[in-house]
Amino acid sequence: MGVYDIFSMISRWATLSILLVLVVFFISLFSYKFIYKKVLGGKKEVSTYQFVLFVILLGYLFLVFAMTGLSRVDNFSNTMVNFNFLSSYLDVWYSWTLTPLLLLILNILMLAPLGFLLPLISKKFDSLKNILLVAFAFTVFIEVFQLITHRGVFELDDLFHNTIGSMIGYFIVKVFLEFKENKKVRISTIIKAFAIPSIYIILFVGAIVVYNNKEFGNLNINPFEHTDVSNVEISSNIAFSDNDDKASVFYNINSNNRKKALDIIKILNTDFNIPELKKSGMDGDNIQYIFDTTSDSMYSMTYFYKDGTWSLNNNYNVDNMENSRLNDKKVQELEKLLKKSGLIPDITKLHYDENNSLRWDAKKIDIKDTKKDFIDGMIMITNSPSGDLQSLYNGIKDNKYIRDIEIISPKEAFEKVKKR
Repeated sequence: MGVYDIFSMISRWATLSILLVLVVFFISLFSYKFIYKKVLGGKKEVSTYQFVLFVILLGYLFLVFAMTGLSRVDNFSNTMVNFNFLSSYLDVWYSWTLTPLLLLILNILMLAPLGFLLPLISKKFDSLKNILLVAFAFTVFIEVFQLITHRGVFELDDLFHNTIGSMIGYFIVKVFLEFKENKKVRISTIIKAFAIPSIYIILFVGAIVVYNNKEFGNLNINPFEHTDVSNVEISSNIAFSDNDDKASVFYNINSNNRKKALDIIKILNTDFNIPELKKSGMDGDNIQYIFDTTSDSMYSMTYFYKDGTWSLNNNYNVDNMENSRLNDKKVQELEKLLKKSGLIPDITKLHYDENNSLRWDAKKIDIKDTKKDFIDGMIMITNSPSGDLQSLYNGIKDNKYIRDIEIISPKEAFEKVKKR
């Protein structure tokens, strides 16, 4: 889940949440003014200020529940519970991508409004203990709902983060309440308000410093998920070599390069008559670009942030489009334009594949033997009957040779796998 997904879910459920707030507001107002006050003769006063804050909090909690429970599809994985405490931090550290970091921050801040609003609604929540009980109970409700409906995973980290978030909101509102009552704020209150955010800022900044001082970053893939293999017997009939070896290390120069995506868009605008960029947003770890719509085009481009590849598609009347085979002259013109624009290396020619798509493939390289920069991947182009660009997939990876490193022997690697 990325920024794009989060805002999509918010926009999807925001209207319903607002309607719920309005319905609850008028029903509660009628019940309080007419039934409680006039019919039952109730004496307890509830200020409009408290009443409005309560309804707003109720609407917000519904939005949180809708985003974390109702918006999700069935979980088809075997993992229904995750009791590995702080595994989300390992996820952030080892994957080192925006999505797990965004989810971690979101989980921390999700119930901060609850901790902030409850003390304003009632003095019963002037106690941190009561705030934590409400936050914990609401989080357990969501987690159990996800577990029962298979719309998520029951995670220990979510309980921890939501509770921490409610504490952040509580300590911040205490600063305002103390100032309102005493016209001054104690140093201890300010320290409590900024203690947790400061700890996380130090933690994240420290992680960035450590990571940037690592030559190759983190090469592990999903090590935060533990798999019990104690009852698994691993054997092999292959005689593994016990000789240490060397491996070449290459760096994809277009990986994690947002500027490269913007440069590509400029080329598409000027050389391929693609409309101007309208909006962009994160879609998981990728960037989604949407271009202005014309009478015959609805272009969108996905930039795959991790490896620098990208895909351009015209979604206009796509169901009725056929991949048209261009004559040799047009193919030559298109090839010349691609090379001039720098979108295709000036090495080999485009050719039609079995699916009637224009295709260019990089020369196969044995990375064990090469000690120099190389490119790999392919480009695939689909054209409309008029000859306009229907889709363009650019899977080129530009690899820069770094150096050779010592690696363990196959035999030692196999022994490590057996001991896991």
